[in-house]
Amino acid sequence: AFIDLSFTDNEFTIPQIAERLGISMRKFQRSFALTGSTPTDYLIQKWLEHACQLLWARRSKQGTQLVSTIAYASGVNDV
Repeated sequence: AFIDLSFTDNEFTIPQIAERLGISMRKFQRSFALTGSTPTDYLIQKWLEHACQLLWARRSKQGTQLVSTIAYASGVNDV
């Protein structure tokens, strides 16, 4: 839930998440391994889902953001 609320912050890193949750990086990674994923994979998935939603809204004329703005808002730091 914490990642779901904070993933659009471009300064957000996996070690920061673990620190804020008060657990070690290794424990954080192991918790994701139980689902067959990694924290990085999950974060990338969230970025892509968010970007898809914004691009779809732009395509259907509900949004007017530039593609570069959408990328940055979705966690991409280098456009």
